[in-house]
Amino acid sequence: MATAFDWNELLKPSREKYLAAVFLFLVFVPCLEYDNGIRCIRAPCPANNIGSLLMFFLFSPTHDIFQILYINAIVGLALAYILAAIAVPLYSKAGKPMQKSQ
Repeated sequence: MATAFDWNELLKPSREKYLAAVFLFLVFVPCLEYDNGIRCIRAPCPANNIGSLLMFFLFSPTHDIFQILYINAIVGLALAYILAAIAVPLYSKAGKPMQKSQ
């Protein structure tokens, strides 16, 4: 028999949810506009990229930030936490054996 869905348990903070949300944010949320090191003689010149913090640290040769996209960061952090809140309980339940119903 299915149980009622508990929103409080889903959004209840835990260390695992915070760590998963930070990981998702660092890897997937495009919140920085940064210099990519390309220099051109004529315009238009694609001298900037928009990417996540991980992409910035890996692929920016000069580490110059042009703009921080605050709306992307706030919405991305909220979505990362919601995804982590869904994924962490599913992952923890996946390792447990199924209970037999009578």
